[in-house]
This record gives sequence, structure tokens and C-alpha cells, in this order.
Amino acid sequence: CGYPADEPFRVTLHPDKFDAPLHWRKPRRIFVASMGDLFHPDVPFYVVWKVLWMARQCPQHTFLVCTKRPERMTKQLVAAIRLDKEAGIRLDTDVPLPNLHLGVTVEHEATVDRIGDLLDAPAAVHWISFEPLLGPVCVPELYWGQLAWIVIGCETGTKRRPCNLDWVKSLVYRARNLHIPVWVKQLDINGRVSHDPAEWPEWARLRELSQEVR
Repeated sequence: CGYPADEPFRVTLHPDKFDAPLHWRKPRRIFVASMGDLFHPDVPFYVVWKVLWMARQCPQHTFLVCTKRPERMTKQLVAAIRLDKEAGIRLDTDVPLPNLHLGVTVEHEATVDRIGDLLDAPAAVHWISFEPLLGPVCVPELYWGQLAWIVIGCETGTKRRPCNLDWVKSLVYRARNLHIPVWVKQLDINGRVSHDPAEWPEWARLRELSQEVR
């Protein structure tokens, strides 16, 4: 779909792509707005409603959503459900859609509170993206038991900040002890970004999916 080269962080919509999942027969994992944030203030509400509608129409697909704005996510999803009910559309949304998996980005200790806000969101599956991991993170015990999956990765790009392997290891070991699947995307190895698990410590060579998205 692309984005404007002169304003790469401007919200850009591609309405012609919205209905694509309806035409995919084989089940897919669909990362909604993988390079953006569905709950950015500049994203119109109708787009959120459309994603919820699409997830309902395509139960064979798994829709992954990750945001830095979990409070806004909860409010907008609840509003979308209410809108459908008021319109007389028959829904099973009192029980969260099993194929809509909601996640939040946690970069360091200062953003851990996002996890609590995420868990307030109506979802059958909650997951965390520790990417980019910019500092050590201590996840409260109360939260771990409610998570289905975690993703970990260092920052990428020319101005990237370092990612200490000890920060990664702490999260990996805690999740593994609790039998929570871990997907390590890329690591800071010898001062460069490595996407090759063969270059990583053995404990970090994890590309696991939660049972719900396999």
C-alpha cells in the first residue's frame, strides 16, 4: 500500500484494501496496520468499526492489532459494538471475537501500565509486543497470567537505540517459565541488528505462536 515519502508518519488510509480478507479463502494471520496504529487519533472511527465487522465476517482469519493507545482502543471497540447493537445488527460480541487478538506495545518500564489498560479491552486474546525494547521491563505477576503471547525485538533503523540482551533474556525466561509462547523478531548482536536466529544465543532462538493463531 505504501505511505507518503515526504511524510512517512502521516496516517494514510487505503479503502480499496479494506475488503481484501473477504476474498482470501485460506486462513491467514492479518496484522492490521502493521506499520501504524489503528487507534491513532487521526484514524476515523469508521475504520475501527470496519475492522471489527471484517473480523466478524471472516472467522477463518486471525486479526492481530497492536497499539500504543490501549485506553482509546477499549473506548472505540466498545463504541463500535454499541453502534451495531443500536442498529439492530445481531452480534455475538458480548463474548469477544475469538479471532480478534489485541496487543499493546511496551518499550520500557515507563510504559508497563499500558498492559493493565490492554486487559480492559474486550478480547479473547491479549498479547504484548516488546518492540522496540529500549530498557528493562518488570511485568507485574497479575498481568502475566492473562497474556497469551509475547513478541520481542530490538529497534531498527539508522537512529536505533541499543537493546541489551539481558533485558530480552529476563522476559524470555519469565514467559517460558509460565508456558507463554515467545516470538523473538530481531536482536542487537555486536552492535548491529540481526534477523538470523543462528547468530543469537540459544535461549533466544524462539519463533513461537500462541495456540490461538496457529
